Amino acid sequence: MCGTLGTLVVVVVAIILMDLASCRHDPFFDNPIPGGVDTSSVDTTTSDTSTTGMSGCDPDSVYFNRDVLPLIISSCATSGCHDEITHEEGLRLVDYDRIVRIVRAGKPQNSTLYEVITEDRSSKRMPPPPRAALTADQIGIIRKWIEQGAQNLECTASGICDTVNVSFGGFIMPLINNYCIGCHGSINPGAGIQLTNYNQIQSAASSGRLYGAVAGLPGYVAMPQGSHLDACSISRIRSWVAAGMPDN
Repeated sequence: MCGTLGTLVVVVVAIILMDLASCRHDPFFDNPIPGGVDTSSVDTTTSDTSTTGMSGCDPDSVYFNRDVLPLIISSCATSGCHDEITHEEGLRLVDYDRIVRIVRAGKPQNSTLYEVITEDRSSKRMPPPPRAALTADQIGIIRKWIEQGAQNLECTASGICDTVNVSFGGFIMPLINNYCIGCHGSINPGAGIQLTNYNQIQSAASSGRLYGAVAGLPGYVAMPQGSHLDACSISRIRSWVAAGMPDN
C-alpha cells in the first residue's frame, strides 16, 4: 500500500513538473496586473549593449544567443520533444554546449541539426508534424551559423537602440516568429493562445500581457521560455504598444 501510494505521488509530481516546463501554461501571467502595463513614459533613445541591428554588431555574423538559440528553443525544445523534462532520444536542446554536439562546424550538410530541419520526409523532419517546418529564412540562419564555425558568439557592441516608429511587419512579427511561434502557433498552442497574426498579437499586447511577460514584470511568467529578449527588443515592444500597436 505504501509503495503504491509512493509511486502515485512520484507520478503526480512528474506530471506537474512536465506541465510547468511545457508550452501549456499561460505564457503571460500567473497573477496579472489589473489594467495592463503602463507604457506612458517610453524612452525612445534607449542605450543598449546587446541588441539586434545595433551599430557595432557585425551584420554578416550570426550570433548564437541572439539568432540561433531562440529558433531551437521555440521549435525543438518544447514539451514532448527536446526540453529538459522530456529529452526525446536523450537530447536536451536548450543551450550551446548541448546543441553544438549535433553540429559539425563549417559543414551544415554533415550536421545532424541541419539534416533534420531540412528533411523532406515528414516522419524524419524536425520539428515534427503537425508543427510547421522552419521557414527558409530560419533554416538559412542556422546554416550560416554552422558555416561560420558554429561559434557561441554574442553581440556586445554598444550603440543607440532605435525605438522610434517600430513597425509590426518589420520587427514585431519577425520577433514573434523567432521566439514564440513554436509554442503559440496554430497547432496545439500553449494555453490555447495563438500568436500567428496581427489580431492575436494585438490582443495579447493591448491587455499588457505581452510586454509584462517579455519584460519579466512581477506577477507575470517570464517569456520566452529558456531564453530572454535583449533590453533593446523589450524597449521596442514597449514603444510599439505605447504607439497604439499599429499594424504597419
